[in-house]
Amino acid sequence: MTQALIQINGTTGSNDNLPINTLVQLNNLGNGGEVTWLWALLDKPAGSLATLSATNIQNPTFTPDVEGTYLIQVIVNESLSSEATNTAIAGIRYLKSYQRAPAGGEETQDGIVGWKTAVNAQLQELDNVQAGLTRVVCQSYSGAAVGDVVIFTGTQVIKSGLPGQERVPLIAKALATTGQVMGIIEAACNGGSTSSALVYVRISGYASPSFSGSPSLGATVYLDPSTSQPTLTAQTVTLGHVIYSSGGQWQFFIEGHAIAGGGGGGTQAVVFNDSVPTAKSNIVENRAANQSPIDNTKSQITNLGSQDGTINPSATGATSTGATIGGGDDNTAGPTGYETVAGGGGNTAQGQYATVGGGQLNVASNTGATVSGGAQNQAQSAYSTVRGGYFNYAKGNYAEAGGYEVSASGVASHGEGSQTTASGDYSHAEGDGTTASENAAHAEGTETHASAANAHAEGASTNASAANAHAEGIFTGASGPNSHAEGENSQALAEASHASGFNAGASQFGQRAHSSGTGSTGPYGTGQTQESVVTMSGITPGSVPGESVMLQFGVSATLGLDTLNDNMGYMIVVTAIARGKVSGTYCAQGFRQSYAVLTDGGTPTLVASGAAEQIGSAAAASWTLVASVATGPSQFLLTFTTGTTTALVAVTAKVELVEIYNPN
Repeated sequence: MTQALIQINGTTGSNDNLPINTLVQLNNLGNGGEVTWLWALLDKPAGSLATLSATNIQNPTFTPDVEGTYLIQVIVNESLSSEATNTAIAGIRYLKSYQRAPAGGEETQDGIVGWKTAVNAQLQELDNVQAGLTRVVCQSYSGAAVGDVVIFTGTQVIKSGLPGQERVPLIAKALATTGQVMGIIEAACNGGSTSSALVYVRISGYASPSFSGSPSLGATVYLDPSTSQPTLTAQTVTLGHVIYSSGGQWQFFIEGHAIAGGGGGGTQAVVFNDSVPTAKSNIVENRAANQSPIDNTKSQITNLGSQDGTINPSATGATSTGATIGGGDDNTAGPTGYETVAGGGGNTAQGQYATVGGGQLNVASNTGATVSGGAQNQAQSAYSTVRGGYFNYAKGNYAEAGGYEVSASGVASHGEGSQTTASGDYSHAEGDGTTASENAAHAEGTETHASAANAHAEGASTNASAANAHAEGIFTGASGPNSHAEGENSQALAEASHASGFNAGASQFGQRAHSSGTGSTGPYGTGQTQESVVTMSGITPGSVPGESVMLQFGVSATLGLDTLNDNMGYMIVVTAIARGKVSGTYCAQGFRQSYAVLTDGGTPTLVASGAAEQIGSAAAASWTLVASVATGPSQFLLTFTTGTTTALVAVTAKVELVEIYNPN
């Protein structure tokens, strides 16, 4: 007769206590006559990825990957007159509570594998948890026993690689020198052995489990250093006081933190211990083989973390007085004194007071140098700083760098952004691909360059290449001392020149050039002006009266009249001022004259437009000043002559070319 009867791992019927992540072998125990099998997982825990190896054979397998219940069904000889059906459960209990969550569709209510039994057990567990919130699940150690007093040393992964992976506290025995929060082992989560298993630990500050004996209420309970068990015999560390004693059983109240006393005990727990010979406040620890040794000939060392050589085989740990390594792997702090590495991997702080905050393979190699984090950064000079990022260098004293491939090599220089360089003392470079290569130079933006003292470049592809030059905008250049270029593609080429707008150029001393148009039909755009300012040199204040000074402008070189478009209208404005000195009193007078520029297809000529406008007045009756202008196709000739009692001090003239008409 055909039979449908499920076997799980060779045992007939349901199994509510299978291990997680372990292959489960299913089989239908038949009587003969079974010709087809149809298997199915009718229900499985949320998040499970488990599937049957096959659905149409007699003995498929599956691997449960999430705690809960898998409801299994097999139909034998489906659609035949001999069809038979059977269901069973495969239960994976929760590792910490050891309870089972029923599957949807379970039919069996009572009994060991009944859903009512499982639900009631969970509710009872929940009630227990609500009544004692200080009981936690921990991973124990080999040989752990109920009643052991323990400390928390870290965490342990359980259900590794599965959808429900999590961490639980890791515990170790507490010894006589322990100075941290403690607990006591109550039971194994699965009801079995507590050795190397998940166990329930009652945290300090609450009642202990029961012990055999009849002490008096209020008796002091101590930690036995040889067994790590509570004892009524006086010891160094006090655990608490007896709060229950009846019928040969007693409990005590675990009273917070245990206090380390003098002498005795082991070396598992970390404490500050001034009794170490020739050392002060060193951390004493039973360190693993891959941890940096503590040098007890130095004082105030803190040497945590590990040293396994995987990141930096030459790492030495903390080796100098006052050096600190807070954690991480293969870090070095020393040998000068008071260096600090907070964590990370393969970091080195080797200058006095040097600091590395974390990251990987960072180096702070001089007095007071600091690397905040990132990777492969170096602070090489005194009090230099790398704020973070990747592959940055602070090479100058007090220099600061951060970002990506940034170099700050000048004294007190500053570099930030991407591939910027600040190589001049007190220089500043920020942005992308900028350079500030001389003292107090400043470059910011994209591909800007300040290559002279006090030069300033900002924007995109600007260059300030002369002392005190300033370039801003895009594709501008200031190559004359004290020059200024701004806008787009404007160039200030001469000393004290100024170019602004679009495609403006100032190539003579003191020249000012501005363009607001596009320059589509000539060298200047609509509304463009160019200006040249010349101050006569070689005049000594208080020179003899009656001298003449001539100031000559090369119009073609200065203003480019020879290239003017015949179809455009221009005007030139000349402003000239002379300063003189009469009997120790300074005076000034000048004039302003406008000229029309005539092109007519030939050589440009200048025609005066109206009388000259006088500027200023003589400060003394003896002041006599004659100003004349000689014009031609290629020059202005300005002559100033003083009276017999007036000494000429200085002459300044300004020539402006203004486009006033553009038919295009």
